[in-house]
Amino acid sequence: MSDKKQQEKKSLTNRSVFMEKYIEREGVVCIGWQRYVDELLGMGALIPFGYISGYKEAADELTDKAVECGLEDLYVFPIMFLYRHYLELLLKNMYFKYSKDSIEEKKVFVKKNGHKLSSYWTKCRKLLYRGGISLEDIDKIGDLVNDFERIDEHSFTFRYYLDKNLDMTLPKGLSVDLKKLKESIDKVDDLLYGTYG
Repeated sequence: MSDKKQQEKKSLTNRSVFMEKYIEREGVVCIGWQRYVDELLGMGALIPFGYISGYKEAADELTDKAVECGLEDLYVFPIMFLYRHYLELLLKNMYFKYSKDSIEEKKVFVKKNGHKLSSYWTKCRKLLYRGGISLEDIDKIGDLVNDFERIDEHSFTFRYYLDKNLDMTLPKGLSVDLKKLKESIDKVDDLLYGTYG
């Protein structure tokens, strides 16, 4: 190995993974600036956008890669988790942003319902009726939310292979059309992007 490559390797191994300061370097991402920009501009949308869009885009990229490489069985768990989490963040953001519930009511609701998509969907469905989205589109979103809820009620199935009781979370006999799932999520995003983007 050349001296230059040895120095580069040594430099990489001596770096901290997490740093308390902003560093501009390839492969290093700075987290937290979004909070200051949101506060400075009074927008309050940059942080939710980063989370919601980030989970969806990561799932999209991973789905494309899995299908292209024939690795669907390997990537199905992170793909499903990323898409489910996208839906959860999307619904929670809509509830936080558009519901007329007080801050205290929202806190109680979140503590009571945790990761249950159906609870947030019930709140958001009412908001969408008033928002001018067709009943057919609302029903399609609801079908997707209900499908995820049916196979992963508490957001454990695709995150962990064991639940808190050490029982397997893996569904028995389930097939997932990843391309169709991506299309369905894209349709949801086309309809609801304006709530966070």
